[in-house]
Amino acid sequence: MKKMVFVLLFGLSLLSQAIAAETHKVRLSDLYAGDSTLRMEGAVAEFELSVPLSGGLKVEKATLDMRAVNSIALIRQRSVLAVRFNNATISQIALDPNAPNFRPEIDIPAELWREGFNTLTFAVSQHYANQCVDNAAPELWSEIDLYRSVLSVETSAVNGPAVLADLKNRFNPGIGRQQGVTLFTASGAEQSTLTTALPLVAQALALRADYQNLAIRHGVLDNTRALPARDDLTPWSDEQAERYRISSFYLDNRSKEALHVVVGTASSLRPFLSEQTFNQIGDAYLGIESTPAIVVDDKVLVPARQRLIVSGTNEGQVQRAATTLALMDDALNPDPFILIDGFQTASNQVPLVADTLTPGESYSFQDMGDGGAEYRGETATTKRVEFNLPADFYVPENATVTLLLDFAYGAEFGQGSMMNVLINGKLVHGLPLSNPNGDSFRKYQLNVPARHLKGGRNRLDFDVAMRAPITDVVCDDVAGRHLYFQLLPDSRIELPEAGHVAKQPDLRLFGETAYPMASVVRKSADIYVTRPDMTGGALTLAGKLAQTAGTLLPDIHVIEGVPGTTTDTAFLMTTPDSVPEGYATAFGASLENVKKWPYRLQNMLHNRLREAAEDKQHKNLIMHGVTVQQSGLGDLAVLIAQKNPQSDGTGTIFMMAADTPSQLNDRVQDLISPSIWGQLGGDFFAWENPDQPALVMQVADVYVVGEFEDSWLQTRMWLSNHPWYWLIAFIVLVLFCSFIAYWLLRRRNNKMQDQW
Repeated sequence: MKKMVFVLLFGLSLLSQAIAAETHKVRLSDLYAGDSTLRMEGAVAEFELSVPLSGGLKVEKATLDMRAVNSIALIRQRSVLAVRFNNATISQIALDPNAPNFRPEIDIPAELWREGFNTLTFAVSQHYANQCVDNAAPELWSEIDLYRSVLSVETSAVNGPAVLADLKNRFNPGIGRQQGVTLFTASGAEQSTLTTALPLVAQALALRADYQNLAIRHGVLDNTRALPARDDLTPWSDEQAERYRISSFYLDNRSKEALHVVVGTASSLRPFLSEQTFNQIGDAYLGIESTPAIVVDDKVLVPARQRLIVSGTNEGQVQRAATTLALMDDALNPDPFILIDGFQTASNQVPLVADTLTPGESYSFQDMGDGGAEYRGETATTKRVEFNLPADFYVPENATVTLLLDFAYGAEFGQGSMMNVLINGKLVHGLPLSNPNGDSFRKYQLNVPARHLKGGRNRLDFDVAMRAPITDVVCDDVAGRHLYFQLLPDSRIELPEAGHVAKQPDLRLFGETAYPMASVVRKSADIYVTRPDMTGGALTLAGKLAQTAGTLLPDIHVIEGVPGTTTDTAFLMTTPDSVPEGYATAFGASLENVKKWPYRLQNMLHNRLREAAEDKQHKNLIMHGVTVQQSGLGDLAVLIAQKNPQSDGTGTIFMMAADTPSQLNDRVQDLISPSIWGQLGGDFFAWENPDQPALVMQVADVYVVGEFEDSWLQTRMWLSNHPWYWLIAFIVLVLFCSFIAYWLLRRRNNKMQDQW
């Protein structure tokens, strides 16, 4: 009878967990990279937000609590704000000049939601008169406060067997995603599991989260834990003890992680696996399974969980399984487990190469994954083409990049119609769309200085404005539905030859590209921790670096302790009292208990300079003076980058410090937030929250790392960075030519005198 009650309670606990609903609240500003105040101007304006929803969830209820304000010059009868969700109108709001501030609560029907990206559209029609309205009148405006507008979504999990294809639903960047995960290894796990396999798994899960943060923790499995005592002191049966052994008893019951990961060889994980699972591990193994719930005396001791198992019969197979987890497409694996016999990759290449354009080559937009663009009607919009270059992309001053554009526009474009071309926000070309009969261009050539390009992610923008023609008839407004513009994917970009050279230290480049931790040249770049309880922070950082690079970085390892000689490029996590010998005096700023701080006033900079200049970009402030003092860091964390004093080559070491390992792990979570990571700069960076940095400075002298393709390219680059030598060379050449001319003239004069 007790067995039947146990099984019944177990089934009920699973059912209650399956049907439990969870409410997620998201600010609209979190879904938009621009300003938190959305301003819509003109007679007609429209704005779209992408709202991602994680897979495996069913929306039960959704509500938008919106904050907005409109101009008091509008007329209520003809001014309307329409809200659409996936192209279905869900609300229409009259813009009342007598009540300009409004806060509607809009229900979004559950049946309109779909897995992946949903579209939330705000479309406004604004009028200050019944006729003859100037579309560009300044009083035609309304604003939506995206920060205070909150989307509430109540979801429930969709039941189904656990399969590997569900991984993409767990960690993708949608509403309801899992925001943190714990990676467990057995006590006394193999060294390669800790140093190599764990970073690979961390990167694999972070890449599934795309641009969103993923907090990664590390735990140790302990099979010596005794069975918990029952309230009635009844001993555990063998069956109950076996179920407890293969459950997720090692997890904190307060943990909200729907999925956790165990990593290690089959032999090290055997005390925690069922016989069936253990026998399945005959090669590199990836499997997902549900662990049983343990319910005793009407109390849930261990809830049911899902866990991902990354294993193999030896260390090499564990690494192969971890690498496959990072490279595989989840949708192609609708199985509870797979065995990986092997895989092939290009020799001596990292996956970063596949996503990076090669200097000296030519690529069409289609080669870069862009399908071109088509626009209809009167509008002003931007077409963006993004591509990656090597982080150490470096060209001479006179190098050029060539754009060969294929585009066309239709007839009857009005005044003000144009196309502007920008590279990384800099205007490089403008073209009026002024032919009344339209026009078509093939291989329209633009030669642009290659210095507009940079290492890492580059943006090529086409700003297109299409205006209807103006007539001489009063109040005759042409609708402009006939306007048509097309940018073809056959357009090409031709890149110049470039060297692999970068100036270091540069936290801005590190934040944008993960360089030099990520490079197209295969080399190890390890993360060193001085304490084992910093491993979670190191794994979180490894995941963020993979997200930044956009691919797996197989040569990143997490190592406990700092050897006498590190890899050329390294990242060190430490506390002030555990800074390794040799990493203090070599730095312009010291993070030991006796600190060396480069204060701004010491360096002829007023401490309110940044606030007075309203510098939101945190441009580098170069320091040359320091103060030596004994102090703590408090809630601060400090990240500095310098030339590595403990490597055999010319490399960069990044050193991050906080007062305690717990604080360091917390500050790593702040560091990987978009608001902090996007503001990395200089080589001295301090912060204490996920909102904004406390200080950004340039402490060290700049040095150059990398290699040139050939000596001629090296000479050109060196001269382009030292233009004074051109002047010196020119003066020397003039003096030399003058001397030669003087010598020849004097020689001729002497001959003439001899002839006389």
